[in-house]
Amino acid sequence: MLTVYLTCSLPTLYYNQIAPITLSEFYEEASSQLSIKNFEKLKQTDLQQVNARSLQARMNSFWELNESLKADVAEIRKVRQSKQLPNVHTLPKSFADKNPLEREKSLLKIQWDALTDLEFGETFSFTGVLVYKLKLQILERLASFDAKKGRLVLESIVNPAKEKEMV
Repeated sequence: MLTVYLTCSLPTLYYNQIAPITLSEFYEEASSQLSIKNFEKLKQTDLQQVNARSLQARMNSFWELNESLKADVAEIRKVRQSKQLPNVHTLPKSFADKNPLEREKSLLKIQWDALTDLEFGETFSFTGVLVYKLKLQILERLASFDAKKGRLVLESIVNPAKEKEMV
């Protein structure tokens, strides 16, 4: 029953838009609505560190997709040096032709769509809460792709190296 209240109190998430709630605000809301056990499961669920055994069976298809995506990206990186076509299973072959930012955004969109499929019929369940958190992580990742910030980070890495070369 508490997952129903939690789910109803959360704002709707839309792909490629600024998240209307932060991850810390989500945790604050969830901590008061979920059991300690479920809240710990929620905190352990992470888009970057997938562990299918720790989640409900309904989520397994998403984790399998995620692992396949990771394997395809690794294959693309491996064959990039040799100019061969990658042997990918989930991603389209044209994926390798995109720049790194476009590839990352494409991966996030594929994950978002898979999570949306999982969400169908699970809106008020704990699985729905897990999906919400993962979608929130996707939105936060997308929001981190800021050209100005990226340029500053790059310059902070490159410029100190140039200064050391000049000395």
